[in-house]
Amino acid sequence: MPTRCCVPGCSVSGGHKFPSNPELCLKWRVALKRSDPTKGLWKPGKHDIVCHQHFTTNDYKETLLGDRSRLKIDAVPSVFSFRRDSNIVSPRALRMQSRKAMRVDKSTVLDQGIQQEVEVESPHNSTTISIDSEPDVPKDMEIQCELLGRYSIENFRDNPKAVSFNTGFKSYEHFMFLFNALGPAVYELKYKCSSLHPSDQLFITLIKLRCAKEDLELSLLFNLSVSTIARIFNTWINFLYFQLKELNIWPSRDIVDICQLIFKENSQALELSLMLLRFLSRNLKT
Repeated sequence: MPTRCCVPGCSVSGGHKFPSNPELCLKWRVALKRSDPTKGLWKPGKHDIVCHQHFTTNDYKETLLGDRSRLKIDAVPSVFSFRRDSNIVSPRALRMQSRKAMRVDKSTVLDQGIQQEVEVESPHNSTTISIDSEPDVPKDMEIQCELLGRYSIENFRDNPKAVSFNTGFKSYEHFMFLFNALGPAVYELKYKCSSLHPSDQLFITLIKLRCAKEDLELSLLFNLSVSTIARIFNTWINFLYFQLKELNIWPSRDIVDICQLIFKENSQALELSLMLLRFLSRNLKT
């Protein structure tokens, strides 16, 4: 007949038998974390006991004689040597706390709109480095910073090579000439993307025509879903067709001569017109 505690690593003699209540007995078995040879939950025998060292003082009820030999009905053993102290913090938790503290310190420094000083300690002397606070950022630049990372035609206002590479148009002004020529209908399309200006929707359409980019790549550039990119392109390609299908992409010589006379004093407007005709002949010919 066993008289020693059945808790792994404990050899104290005497103790309390497992309760007859199946649910409470199961709680005792789980608390012991003891497994049988088949790696299942260990099942105690008729004479197995748990010594008093694995119970707290609150698990006992006081008697008239003042002893603590009687367990409470719902008491469960909870004091074990294999349990870690709850106050011990793991190395991973310490690293996470250190990262959080660094983020808090960094955000505190950035939020202060005043001059900061950094002290560099050395064995012989200390050096103070003065860091001036950044100047106030204009409102328009703050809005652009919020869209940092998203493609937009406005980002290439002063970059004709990028506009030409993405759309085939010579410059930002040429692109906007086409956009303005489409009229106010660009704001009344059946499918509207409220998070993207119509000029950028046209920009998406021209990039897809010019560079043959996939919808997934465009969704990453413009920070939109793939389905939204597909709807924008389908809407705009049909809109461009119905808006520009009446234009004669191969005008007669007489019409060309008349256009030359009209735009004789404005060579840029003539160049824009001819460029638009070339663009339509390449991309919208059906």
